[in-house]
Amino acid sequence: MKKTLLTTALVACAVFAMPAQSEAKLKPGKEFKKAKKCMSCHNFGKGEGTKVGPELWGVVGRESTIQGGGWTWTEANLDKWITNSGAAINDFAPGHKTKMKFKMKKAKDRAQVIAFLKTLHD
Repeated sequence: MKKTLLTTALVACAVFAMPAQSEAKLKPGKEFKKAKKCMSCHNFGKGEGTKVGPELWGVVGRESTIQGGGWTWTEANLDKWITNSGAAINDFAPGHKTKMKFKMKKAKDRAQVIAFLKTLHD
C-alpha cells in the first residue's frame, strides 16, 4: 500500500513538474525574447489550441485561416503582418478586419521573431 502511494505521488510530481510544450520548446535566446510578446495572445506548442489568436506551432508555410484569406504564411508575409497587422489585412484580405493590432517597427526584431517561429514544427 505504501509503495503504491509513493509511486502514485512520484508520478504525479513528475507530471506536474513537466513544462508545458511551449515552455519546453522555448529557448532563452534573442529570438524568443522578441517572440515572447506573442504569448499573451498565441500558444506556441503543438496542439495547445487557439487563444485570442491561433496557435503558432507550424505557422511558417501554413495556409492562412483568416476570412477572405487564401495566402500562405511565408517569411515575407509574416514580416509584413508583424510590421503592422492592421495595414497588412487590407493587402491580404481587403474588406476584412483582424483583432490583432500589433506593430513591430524594427526589421531586426521581426527577423528574430520569424526565426523563432521557424523552429516551431515537427
